[in-house]
Amino acid sequence: MRHASRAQFTNRGIPLARRSLSSITLPSYAKVNLFLEVLGKRPDGYHEIETIMQEVSLHDTMAFTRIPTGIVVECDDPQIPRDRSNLAWKAAALMQQEFPGHGGARIAIKKRIPASGGMGGGSSNAATTLKALNALWGLALKRERLEALAAQIGSDVSFFIRGKSAICRGRGEIVQPIRLKKRYWYLLAFPGFPISTKDVYANLQTFLTTGFKRVKLIFGAKYGIGAGKGMAIPFNRLEQSAFRLHPVLRRLKNVLSGACSGGALLSGSGSSLFGICMSRKEVIDAKKQVDDKCKAMTMVVCGRH
Repeated sequence: MRHASRAQFTNRGIPLARRSLSSITLPSYAKVNLFLEVLGKRPDGYHEIETIMQEVSLHDTMAFTRIPTGIVVECDDPQIPRDRSNLAWKAAALMQQEFPGHGGARIAIKKRIPASGGMGGGSSNAATTLKALNALWGLALKRERLEALAAQIGSDVSFFIRGKSAICRGRGEIVQPIRLKKRYWYLLAFPGFPISTKDVYANLQTFLTTGFKRVKLIFGAKYGIGAGKGMAIPFNRLEQSAFRLHPVLRRLKNVLSGACSGGALLSGSGSSLFGICMSRKEVIDAKKQVDDKCKAMTMVVCGRH
């Protein structure tokens, strides 16, 4: 068996190996939602959404090692489950079911993405697990096959197979890659507590007087983001629901909006928010302003292209 350092990667970041590996270590990136509209509830119980996701440089680190049998999940964050409720565990179990005879896997997660913060940490971990076991077991599956497997695990998992930037529709599993017009800097702000996605959707008033917004109307062909001339203001339908549940989030958004020229937005269902900045200097200055006014944990990250 070969060591992971000799694995090759496609231009989409998917590790490939024709022979099995003994171990592999991969980053598992976070995301922010630059646009999120809820179009209604589906017969399957999920909500129909239209969203623009942007992968950012913040990431967990996941180390995978072959073991004879079973699935073992380890994590340095005690909030993260290590049993079959963990999405990485579910991804590994799905791979074992679809491709039996390759043994088991030990998955060690070093967390940096806040849990239940709206930045897709669990979904990203699941997608990274699919990509890692694809290499670890020498399966050489194509991206389309990995995306089909990802759609069985969770709503956002398919996005993280491709990563970078994409419009996602359906319940999040229909992924249309896009390229944003420039690389943006983001100031992430985590208030120190998680939010239940179920509670946010339960508290949602979907049909507002403004009517539905659509990606093509908000962003246009060039996908410009921000509040400047010729650019679109970011939008998230779930904000008002999350703010009613936790009013402190509205105050945090106001502080971020005052410090970041591109505006600020809740990511996903929260609880993390982010401000959009046009340069590294601007985002560093914004961090100082926000840190002086708020107790939230802040991080400077950039969008991945």
